[in-house]
This record gives sequence, C-alpha cells and structure tokens, in this order.
Amino acid sequence: MTMYRFLLKPKWLAFSAVVLAAVFLMVNLGFWQLRRLDERREFNRVVAERTSDLPQAAQPGWLGPDADVEAAEWRVVSLTGRFEERTDSLPVSGGYQLITPIEITDGATILVNRGGVDVTSDIPPPPVGDVQVVGRIRRLPTALSEEGGTGTYLEAMSSVPEDGGVIPLPLPPLDEGNHLSYALQWFTFAVCVLVGWVLAIRRSALRPLQSSLQRRGNRHQAVPWRDSDLQRP
Repeated sequence: MTMYRFLLKPKWLAFSAVVLAAVFLMVNLGFWQLRRLDERREFNRVVAERTSDLPQAAQPGWLGPDADVEAAEWRVVSLTGRFEERTDSLPVSGGYQLITPIEITDGATILVNRGGVDVTSDIPPPPVGDVQVVGRIRRLPTALSEEGGTGTYLEAMSSVPEDGGVIPLPLPPLDEGNHLSYALQWFTFAVCVLVGWVLAIRRSALRPLQSSLQRRGNRHQAVPWRDSDLQRP
C-alpha cells in the first residue's frame, strides 16, 4: 500500500511508538484496577465472614509478634486478663488511639487497641482488675512493631468492666471502592487514543490524493464564455 509508506518515516515511527506505548500502559492500568477490585472483594468476604462469627478463645498462633497474620486477622476472640498501667497513644486524624498491654491468664502479654479518644480529651486509664475483652485480631501497625517486626494485636470491641471514655473502632467500609469505574476509564482512554491514531493516519494517507484531485480539477476548470469569443473575424 503505497499510500501508507509515510508510516515508515522517522517522525511517524516515533509517533506510533508513543501511541502504542500509551495504549499498552492504559490497558495495563485498567487490568491493575480490576485486580485491585478482585482483591477488595476477597478482603470484604474475609472480613464479613470472620467478624460475623461468635467470639471464641484465641488459638495458638493467633496473637502476638509471631502470629500467622493471614490466618488470624479479623477473627473475633474473647480473652481475660489484667491491663498494665502503661498506655501509649497512637496519633490519628482528630485524636488518638489508646494502646495498652494486657497480661492474659496464660501469662502472655498482648497489645490491645482500646479505641479512640478526641484530641482534646484526657487519656482515661484502663479498667482495673480482671477484665474480659472481646475484640478483633488485627495486623500490628508499623508504628507499634519493634525493629520492623510483624504480628497481631487485639482491637477491642467491648469489655467487662466497661472501658469508659473510649470509643471502640468501627469496621472499615466493606464497599468495592472506585476500582471498576477507574478500570473502565483507563480502557476508554486507550480506545480514544487508538481511534485518534487511526484517524490521524487516515487523514495523512488521504491528503496526497485530495491534493492530486484538487490540482486536476483546477486544470480542467471551465472558463466562462465572453461575447468577444463568439465574434469571428
């Protein structure tokens, strides 16, 4: 196809390479958003299933620095122990989360996120004596892990006696986010770029033909008659 030989010119090769690279990137971003959607759906399923179960006793390997996070996180457990007097505050937007160790009946010490308080509130002490805590097992935040370690801690939902002045942390929203709409946007962008590329090629390919037809039309353009042309000598 001689009319498309211009595509072999350096500027067109560079332009086409940029277009195809952009399309490749956009398509991959679209699939990345779809993978994130699948991950979000799996996360929602695990959280919904595990948090809907009745509280149970913590199994070995569920709590502490050496816990199996994937197997334990979001499970609801009930444990009994005594809070230590020391409480650390974890800064969050608008306030603090209170982190207090609890020594449970088997002698192990577990960190408990007792909940949140407003930034203007005083830090309330934990309940004294034997305390029964019901909570969700969560991955230990980086800010609380020592030397980059991993593990789990307990996110308190309720306690007996009640932990007054502390607001238990809510579950995260179990929605699918904007991943699907973002994926559709990236795929749409890729299609628009491809369509624009094809139109640019077609326009450039037809331009010589249009110029040739225009030149031919100019050579054969009709000349209007004049009265003098009709007069014979």
